[in-house]
Amino acid sequence: MLGDSSCSQNQFSYSHAQDQASLVDLIGKLLKARVRIHSSSRKNEQNSVHVSQRGPFYTNLKSRWYKSGKKEIPEDFRLTPLSLAWWYMDDGCLIKNGYGSKRHVKFATNGFSKSSVENLSSQLTILGI
Repeated sequence: MLGDSSCSQNQFSYSHAQDQASLVDLIGKLLKARVRIHSSSRKNEQNSVHVSQRGPFYTNLKSRWYKSGKKEIPEDFRLTPLSLAWWYMDDGCLIKNGYGSKRHVKFATNGFSKSSVENLSSQLTILGI
């Protein structure tokens, strides 16, 4: 659920720009979801989207990640090396600030509350990062 995924009612969806359709296809295959391409209402661009089958699992997922109606990191969430890799591929980037500067990784956490970001930060510390 980190990154560009969401839950609405009893369904999970994930989307990216069309140039990353292979990533959306892979996630769709892993989750056995329907994959479709549609036009975004913003910037007139094509997006690749997958939408899961409906089911109670997704209802539970939504109640866990959207307790206040907004996506939040559950307190019992544990970041693993695999989930960190997926999160990086989705919402991470490598920053290079000019010649001789140290490279560092940045994750987009703009949509999360301060407590969710602090939770993720502590999870990174546990992983030794």
